[in-house]
Amino acid sequence: MSLDHFSVGKHNPAAAKTLKLFLPDEFFKELWDWQIAAFQEVSGSRFGLVTAFCGSGKSFLQVCLAIDEIIKSSYTQKQLIVVPQEHIHKGFVADGELRYQSIILRGEKYQWRVQDNFCDTQGSRVSRLIEWLLKSPAKLSKGYQDRHISGLNAIATHAALVAAWNKMTTQQKRKAIKHLTLRGDECHHIKNVLLAEEEDFDLLNGNSTGFGEVCTFIINSKESTSHLHLTTATFFRSDRSYVLSKEVRSKFVEYHLPWEKHFATLGVEHFNLQWEEYSINGSPIPRIIANIKAEPNHRHAITVPSTGIKWREDGKKYLRLLKALEQLFPGEVLDLITRKTQSKNKKRLLAEPKQQDAKNPPKFRVIVMCQLGREGTDWCPCDRLHNASGETAITLAIQTIGRPFRRYKGKTDIIAYNYVPRFISPKTGLTKRELISDRANVLLVTMMTDELVNAMVCPLLKTDKAKSRSKRTGSTLGSILGRHQTDIFQDMAAAYENLAPEDRTRKNFEKNLRAAGKEICRKYDIDTTTQYDVISGLVALIVRRLVPHEMRPSISVAFLRQKHNFDKIIEHANQSIYFGKINARDFKIIRNILEGEDWTERYNELIAILKEDNPTAEFQKISA
Repeated sequence: MSLDHFSVGKHNPAAAKTLKLFLPDEFFKELWDWQIAAFQEVSGSRFGLVTAFCGSGKSFLQVCLAIDEIIKSSYTQKQLIVVPQEHIHKGFVADGELRYQSIILRGEKYQWRVQDNFCDTQGSRVSRLIEWLLKSPAKLSKGYQDRHISGLNAIATHAALVAAWNKMTTQQKRKAIKHLTLRGDECHHIKNVLLAEEEDFDLLNGNSTGFGEVCTFIINSKESTSHLHLTTATFFRSDRSYVLSKEVRSKFVEYHLPWEKHFATLGVEHFNLQWEEYSINGSPIPRIIANIKAEPNHRHAITVPSTGIKWREDGKKYLRLLKALEQLFPGEVLDLITRKTQSKNKKRLLAEPKQQDAKNPPKFRVIVMCQLGREGTDWCPCDRLHNASGETAITLAIQTIGRPFRRYKGKTDIIAYNYVPRFISPKTGLTKRELISDRANVLLVTMMTDELVNAMVCPLLKTDKAKSRSKRTGSTLGSILGRHQTDIFQDMAAAYENLAPEDRTRKNFEKNLRAAGKEICRKYDIDTTTQYDVISGLVALIVRRLVPHEMRPSISVAFLRQKHNFDKIIEHANQSIYFGKINARDFKIIRNILEGEDWTERYNELIAILKEDNPTAEFQKISA
């Protein structure tokens, strides 16, 4: 079966004129245009949140915000940057071979040097971190004044911070957060940060990640010198939990960099997300090798699943992949999987050039990795991604797609290949899970990526209460749906698949999809004032998946009102989002599987709820 209908693409005809990067001979770094806008928006806030895609420069922005706070506070505000993995600290600490960064901010020159790096593995980093947290700013900044920023700045892993936090008493915690700005990188690792007065606090408090518990303590503290600034490319979680509750998020000053603006600065002309199948009982290795062999002059990053997962059930099958790659590129393959060489090879990865430099060319043609390197790590020359990990976590899937999106002169096109087991063909007797579980994951990654790179803009009606005026302003569908985005996308896709042929006619198509969208908005408690626009966006989402190649550019949902476009789209309405073009027999089988099991499950769930409210009532259950 062809997987073309799952592909996503983007074209930037002005790519050659838009590349922005730090040149090798530039000693001082300065903020780029989007970073200046984010800096101006977030600077001075107690709680700040910046969302921007992988490789856009969030780390450097955090460093500049930290410098600004230290200067404005007259060297009294400590800055602790926390990262999910040890090796990610490099982007915050050093510039190339140097052990510091030279930065121009607000027209002044500064030297940023991190003396207290708790990401290292030497000594007792937890006890040293506790000591740093409890030490006064005056002692930490002694000897570091004027334009030399050091002492007040430190960096630690999420794990080190949590370990330190758990060893401190409540009194010590209150002392630790005074005159402290916690700067969280990759904040989608945070879970269930709520206000103490929220209805779900007692239920969800304690069900946070350790980092989330630290953030919850700061958010609920009345200590005005305790600040929290967060950054991420993916402000959602795959487990349907909060990152920040709606009430907590309302306290944050936010800046969002649209993917399109970031893409326009990369100098990249084309981006494509492609899906490739391999045999169910086999492995993707032959397809990976074939694709790499066809493009030997590109730089390839390969991700594989953890031992025992998917096609790595025997644990060592990746060795066949390494052997085949080494035959293609002797001495140019970096193995980040084998444990005994992982530490050494991680250093070799970090030593790769951040920009094109004739004196320091890339050493590797291919890098093979599992979890290491899939988040917050740069291999800037990379322009081909081969994701054979088969993960179901949407956050990690999007983070992985972001690996090639690092600025690098000469990089003109990016392709992300995703490898999946061959889908099961529709046949009577299959369960819904057997038929669409893999397809659902592929579809969800496709829809999320498409919404990211070709965002649908909803013309939301917003009211300025002070001026008693209303105006329409463009907001992306993803930003409106927030943490429920993945669930809503899945539900809307299922609603379309459950439509009978007679409900997909030109007369009924939009009406029935809008009705489904309305129910979904109620289910996820979408604000009633925005429901019409959100429902239009959800209908547009389905429409674009029906004709993905004709609806690639970013679009306003208002296109649904354009009759000639809508009529053209209706011609495709009887095809499946999950399966593409299918025959009438397969369509009936698919509908029977999806509709029968789906409605049986929903009915019995409803019966269980009614039974709780009416224990003595009689309800008839139905079987699948």
